[in-house]
Amino acid sequence: MRQALAYRAAIDRYVGKSDSRRLDAISMAETAKAGSPLPGDGASIRAALEKDLAGWASAFGFDKATIADQRVQWLAEKAPMAAADWAKRRADWYAARDAWLAEQKAWAEEQAGVGR
Repeated sequence: MRQALAYRAAIDRYVGKSDSRRLDAISMAETAKAGSPLPGDGASIRAALEKDLAGWASAFGFDKATIADQRVQWLAEKAPMAAADWAKRRADWYAARDAWLAEQKAWAEEQAGVGR
């Protein structure tokens, strides 16, 4: 129970530390969807996504294979991508990350008996 509560607290700390980056990613994707100019080019937005992935991996201690799989899924480009495409991909990553975090938090709460 104690470990589950500590894990839930770690999730909350990570979300708090990464929230401004998440909001930035969502704002950029909305700006791109509206057809407005973005504050950065594709390379800088890709670099921001790479930093987001690294922070997530570091916070949760993923193994090298998992990190490599995530990098292929989110950072590889089959054809050159425009800044708007990278902005959408970064927002999509945050949506996937948020779903994963919700699952992890629900598991931790179930293990800790929260809400019983």
